[in-house]
Amino acid sequence: MSLAGQTIGRYRLLEELGSGGMSVVYRGLDTALNREVAVKVLHPHLAGKEDARRRLAREAEAVARLSHPNILEIFDFGAVDAEHSYLVTEYIRGETLKQYVDRNAFGLPEIAALIIHQIASALAAAHDADIIHRDLKPENIMVTHQGTVKLMDFGIAKMLDRDDRMTQTGALVGSPAYMAPEIIKGEPVGKEADVFALGAVFYYLVTRKLPFAASSTAATLKRIVDGEFEDPRSACAALSDRLSDFIHQCLHNNPQDRFPNAGAMRDALEAYFLTFELSHLDNEVESYFLDPPSYTSHLKAQVIKCLVASARGALSARKIAGALVALNQILSLDPLDSDALKLKENIQRGDVRKKFYRASFKGLAAAIALAGIVLLKREALNHVSTAPPAKIFSRKNTGGDPAIASHPLPVAKSDLRPSKPPVQHPFRTTPNTPLPMAAITATSSLPISVRIRPFGSLRIDGGSTRPEEQLHQLEMAPGNHRAEVSCQYCMPVVYDFTVRDNALNEFHWGAQPKPSRLRFRYLPEDATVQVDGKNFTAGQTIQNPVVLGESPGPSSFKRTIAYAVSRPGYQSAEGVISLVAGEERTLEGNLLKE
Repeated sequence: MSLAGQTIGRYRLLEELGSGGMSVVYRGLDTALNREVAVKVLHPHLAGKEDARRRLAREAEAVARLSHPNILEIFDFGAVDAEHSYLVTEYIRGETLKQYVDRNAFGLPEIAALIIHQIASALAAAHDADIIHRDLKPENIMVTHQGTVKLMDFGIAKMLDRDDRMTQTGALVGSPAYMAPEIIKGEPVGKEADVFALGAVFYYLVTRKLPFAASSTAATLKRIVDGEFEDPRSACAALSDRLSDFIHQCLHNNPQDRFPNAGAMRDALEAYFLTFELSHLDNEVESYFLDPPSYTSHLKAQVIKCLVASARGALSARKIAGALVALNQILSLDPLDSDALKLKENIQRGDVRKKFYRASFKGLAAAIALAGIVLLKREALNHVSTAPPAKIFSRKNTGGDPAIASHPLPVAKSDLRPSKPPVQHPFRTTPNTPLPMAAITATSSLPISVRIRPFGSLRIDGGSTRPEEQLHQLEMAPGNHRAEVSCQYCMPVVYDFTVRDNALNEFHWGAQPKPSRLRFRYLPEDATVQVDGKNFTAGQTIQNPVVLGESPGPSSFKRTIAYAVSRPGYQSAEGVISLVAGEERTLEGNLLKE
């Protein structure tokens, strides 16, 4: 029975948002603070258990102490002796990760890895506080309209005793597809169970398939316990070997062979992305969700660029296998990439050349050896002598006998080996080939890199302006400098920086998008407009528009804004709009009476 329209404590339940095996979630109104909230109410058969209610209260208190931008914030919980057992959290406008993935395929495995990193970062904060989620799945992860990933439903599964894990239909509570083997077998459950579940989520994001899916729940559980799943690379050729190994480690059926906790997962992914010159990963995720096509294209180019550099470095170190791994990943992303095709062709040409010389050498050696055998046999037949062998082959003791003197000297074994033709390796550095960057010793200037979020033009020390890009690579003299970042959609920002010898000299700066302005021409004019958690009246916004994007640090010039217009006695109006930085827009409408 729905509780919509009723009031629990100070929370008015406005509408039902969804329900699961353990609870029903409502959009609610905090009547004391006049703000929207989400209220999760436990089903009566669980709320009636005193122990379950007490454990819910303890879990709510523990999670409320967590402070992480990617964890759904808890505001309140129902007292143990209350009629209903409930949690009150922030209300999120957005959709679940499951809903998003059902509509959108990630064009790049690295994008899925960025999302998993953000979830692992949130989960690490919980693991550090000894809180285990135990019900990780895409349905429990929200994507907000602002492009932020939020982890939800902490503590609910943990509050259940083993005997309570059965629902009314006899199925395990939670999603069997993401359940660690130790949970299925009834063994002690630790942080490694969350690692397993997050690895299964990663597999799903990359392949859009469940790793242990089978014809029935029982068959799925058996596959999990047995550790049977298809290699994700068979479904996603662009998945790198490192990310594939990462998934395999997460999904190991022995907890001791997995990452010990979410923090270790987070650190491993950060190390992976450093190879692609990405360090501010939270900004990357937000940039993707705000403009998926543009960001995917940008990241793909960045990944390919770094893989080409990696392949060349491997070749210069004569590590052909490593170079081929990088080149194959490039060609799975872009089969027509000219750099990768040329490098791979050179490798293949070098292999053919080596095989040719190897075959030629073997043939020549065999011919010389055969000729020597024939010559020796002929000599033995034509020149039978009783003289000691040493005198036969010594010019010193020939006694002037021309027949003996004409006998060839024995040829040393090493002399039978032909001189190997010089092989010019296709990747060997020659005087006309630039040395690798690592071999260059800086004298008057040093290489630096400047990454601008989301992107921007760059002007240093009053010089010429470089075009709008996200990554600028250039050389600067050591010392103090001043840079100006600007673009079509942003205001100029000045940064002072120092280039130092024997330092990395990587700089991460943010462009400052121009503020956008939003007006609401609504009737009645005294209707309340809520934008970004702030309240205005519709009439006020005409003269003094709502200013958006004044705070520094946005990672995109495109803003997605959720708004609500309401007034007692009238039906509310809600919506989501996108604004470009610097844009001014007026929304018009009339609220209908109830």
